[in-house]
Amino acid sequence: MATISVIGAGFVGLTTGIHLSELGHSVVISEIDGEKVRTLQLGKVPFDEDSLKDKVGKFSSIQFTSDNVAAASNCEFAFLCLPTPALASGAADISALEEVVDEFRDKLRPNTVLIVKSTVPVGTTRRLEKRLKRPDCYVASNPEFLREGQALFDSRSPARIVIGCMDESIADKIFELYGHPNCPVVKTDFETAELIKYTSNAYLAMRLSFVNDIASISSLAGANTRLLFEGIGLDNRIGHQFLKPGPGWGGSCFPKDTQALIRTAQELGFEFHLLDAVVRSNERHQMRLTAQIKNLVELRGSKIGVLGLTFKAGTSDQRKSPALRIACDLAEDGYTVVAYDPTCSTHSDLTIDAKVHIASNISEVCAGMDLLVVLTEWPEFSSIDPGEIAPQMRNAQVLDARGILNRTEWVKAGFEFFGLFNV
Repeated sequence: MATISVIGAGFVGLTTGIHLSELGHSVVISEIDGEKVRTLQLGKVPFDEDSLKDKVGKFSSIQFTSDNVAAASNCEFAFLCLPTPALASGAADISALEEVVDEFRDKLRPNTVLIVKSTVPVGTTRRLEKRLKRPDCYVASNPEFLREGQALFDSRSPARIVIGCMDESIADKIFELYGHPNCPVVKTDFETAELIKYTSNAYLAMRLSFVNDIASISSLAGANTRLLFEGIGLDNRIGHQFLKPGPGWGGSCFPKDTQALIRTAQELGFEFHLLDAVVRSNERHQMRLTAQIKNLVELRGSKIGVLGLTFKAGTSDQRKSPALRIACDLAEDGYTVVAYDPTCSTHSDLTIDAKVHIASNISEVCAGMDLLVVLTEWPEFSSIDPGEIAPQMRNAQVLDARGILNRTEWVKAGFEFFGLFNV
């Protein structure tokens, strides 16, 4: 078993540390946010991630600290799991990675392997290797492919492991850290590993935008949208994954990574028109959905109940959330918007427009509303009894932007039913 440090206790860092501890390694997770460290030391996860609940504190082989140098100077492998937020230009900000490399450059033991887990632009790992100035240490790129809400499952059962390293023997050692999982492993150079990560997210974003646009065309044509995508997915070259329309894509990865890839392409002298169109298509789709909502209710005195504010179920992440954007846009345009999300009552760091009123339960978000809109696919929303909430509504109308409600049951309960699935 190895001694490992994980620099950064966010979504990726905490998941990585817990998984490696499960495999028996000795892990120190370093995080400069002292309050987050104290929360972790109490055995609590400082953000909502279903797969990590009740996992922190179960492994005596995990320690938490706010001292990056101490963590990195006493390990064989150091995973860099730091944020790379988007700059105003669209480029990814890698300054946090550069700062920690500078911080512990002279403190690493010989033969330490520095592993870049963060999503970084092409060329970053090579630049960090030069910045490290330690020929007696090694640097590798090992991008993560974790879905929020299912992060630990994805760590335990990866679809693939990608390792960019100039020394194949070091790549083999990194693979061994994961307990030789039964999955393909791609051992390659720095640049290819970095580009695999960006390309994966850009392709999925493109697929989602295409599906949303086709759903709009299907609705206008009067086609059966649900059967349309069922028929498309039966082609084994396409499959059924990511063939479900929704309010648009968001979160911490797709918006940031698509912009960063567009920026990288520009720096290389290539205009990535296709991906630029994908980003603009996602923007237009959210605007179309907002317009559709407005068309269903009169502005003066209208009240809209919103179910879901996170960008997807299973996480408290509201970054670039289409649900949050739509709710805020409606509130800014003068509608009374009352929203409920299972994660909102447990977090104080919400980025919600003050004009959006937060409800504490589903009944509260329905009371006196002219329209109910489902924007996040939380399981509890699909189990709502429409017969119970119909009397609470001022106007029994529902728009299901996630395709999780039973149209027949809601219509039977007296609702006018609208959705992205035209059936």
